[in-house]
Amino acid sequence: MRKNKKVISFMILTAMALASVTSVSGATKSNMKTKTIAVGDTVNQLEDSTENAANYKWISSNKAVATVNKKGVVTAKKEGIAVITEISKVGKKEKRVLTTFKVVSLKKQGTKTVVAGEKLQLSKKQYKGATYQWTTSDRSIATVNKKGEVIGNGQGTAVIRCYAQSSKKSYIAQYTIKVNTEKKVVTQSQLTKALSNDKLTSIVIETKKDVDFVVPEGEYMNIDLSVNAPNADVENHGVFKSIKILMIKPNTWHEKANGNKIVVKALQARIVVEDGANVDAVKLAKKNAELKVEVNGKVGELQVGNSKTVSVKANGTIEKLSVNGTTDVKVEANGSVKEVAVNSAAKVDLSGNTKEEIPVSVSENAKGAKVNTAVKVKVDTKVNVEVSLEKGAEG
Repeated sequence: MRKNKKVISFMILTAMALASVTSVSGATKSNMKTKTIAVGDTVNQLEDSTENAANYKWISSNKAVATVNKKGVVTAKKEGIAVITEISKVGKKEKRVLTTFKVVSLKKQGTKTVVAGEKLQLSKKQYKGATYQWTTSDRSIATVNKKGEVIGNGQGTAVIRCYAQSSKKSYIAQYTIKVNTEKKVVTQSQLTKALSNDKLTSIVIETKKDVDFVVPEGEYMNIDLSVNAPNADVENHGVFKSIKILMIKPNTWHEKANGNKIVVKALQARIVVEDGANVDAVKLAKKNAELKVEVNGKVGELQVGNSKTVSVKANGTIEKLSVNGTTDVKVEANGSVKEVAVNSAAKVDLSGNTKEEIPVSVSENAKGAKVNTAVKVKVDTKVNVEVSLEKGAEG
């Protein structure tokens, strides 16, 4: 009986609210609208208009449920019904636009994360005979279908809402959806699937297992690839926006692609540029690292930082070897090294069976550097350096 009284009272209040704003002499009425919002929401009645708010006046039929300020911003206060009347002049007559606001409770469901290009099923409490309407605040970040299945589209945060309406209960459930464009993979199958996801911008191979990965051939120019796998071997056939090696099995990274830029931040690693591969740049950036680089193909520039030791075997072609840290660098030049630039107080040993003369330039920052060579070199130095010529190094 008490429930029936509440329903009857609610209907009477609604009818009174409507009557209070529609019985106006000499006014024109148009565009009756209905909106459902949640407690705490704000709605700007002029959001899609270029009109000046000063040309309008707004009235709320139930300020306890929803208020409206002089700029036309409606604020939902509590559950219930309120009719907002928008008054403006049309010639000598007033024009009144009525909007019925149904204010329902807001149930915040917390934050959930989804990877771009993947799906996330949102749950909801089921009511017999209920209808559900799903909306998203930003389709470029996340979309949602009528079943509450979310698809991540791009980096960022979107708000997904479900308006549940039934004879028993009406409410709005709100989910904060964070979409990221980075995917971590631990298996070959996960890596292959991630590479086919065109919404990703970053893939991280991250595992401690002893496993081999093969990156298939392809153009992945929108993806930054990172490897954080201390016991893994990687054979790469793909071209990426960038490649960063954080941890890898001391044995090997096999590079078989053309056009990559590789940054090595591992303490121990062996990078092999295979025959036929062409790498734009390899940067050895980890301090105190012990690194090996074998070039059977071609490297545009090999940049050496403050590693502890760097061993370079140049069976193919290195266009430029830049030594930028106080490192012990040993170079076995069996192919072609077009230039060696010493830019720090490093120790550089050159050997091998190349018949080409190697130009060595020593910058002003390389005071104290030492160059020991058993191959032909032409040294151009800006400062005093120690140069030791072994047999076969005439030049």
